[in-house]
Amino acid sequence: GLGVATNSIDVAIEVAPALPGPVAALVGATVSTDEEEAVVDNEWMFLVRVMGHPEVTTRDGRRVTFRKGRSLELVAWLTLNRDRMSRSLARTAMWDVDVSDATFATVVSEMRRALSEAEPSVPRDEISQVTFTDEMHLHGGMVTDVDLLARSASEFVGSHETAEALAAALSLVRALPFSGVSYEWADLDGTTTRIVICVIDAAVRLADWAMANSRLDLVSVALTSGLRVMPGHPELVRLEREMLALSRG
Repeated sequence: GLGVATNSIDVAIEVAPALPGPVAALVGATVSTDEEEAVVDNEWMFLVRVMGHPEVTTRDGRRVTFRKGRSLELVAWLTLNRDRMSRSLARTAMWDVDVSDATFATVVSEMRRALSEAEPSVPRDEISQVTFTDEMHLHGGMVTDVDLLARSASEFVGSHETAEALAAALSLVRALPFSGVSYEWADLDGTTTRIVICVIDAAVRLADWAMANSRLDLVSVALTSGLRVMPGHPELVRLEREMLALSRG
């Protein structure tokens, strides 16, 4: 892990573990270039992973290294709050006490540096445009693993032919959201709860369908992901028992 709870991290960009198998299919499905609203389509450049220990990877799987843990936290907050990106809201969410303009500016500057060095094709001033108002901007080519999961779950409701893609999105779940860090805002504003509900809903939908269609491989993916965020969830535990009974034949 990167130990992002500390504020002085300076390591070379490393290659993150490869994304799970079929996630390659999702790599072509991400955000639009509209800065204000992440719409999942074909052009994402950065994946902000919060379903587990927070990290950011480039499209080709390199982990972005932030020298300041607060800069990674700011990326997470901005990508999860695109409808209300402002300096004042970010500062209120991330700090218990009023933080100085200079401190916040340093955090933003380090966020720009880390992302633009990881992906040199994106100029630093396009990562988050400099403004002289309270408003903040974020490059449109950033997507969260939650965006990918929500999109895949929505498509699965419309067509069960996308079951493999939903399994791929669920395989992005590594642990409880924001594991290993203390992002108080995520609990206070309900973000963690919303992500857990998204995972459980998708896992139950996929597991139910896969069980009915004898796709035990997909049942296994769904159960593993769902139980990572809510061990003992009654419906998932029931499905797990059914799967074990079926596999014993």
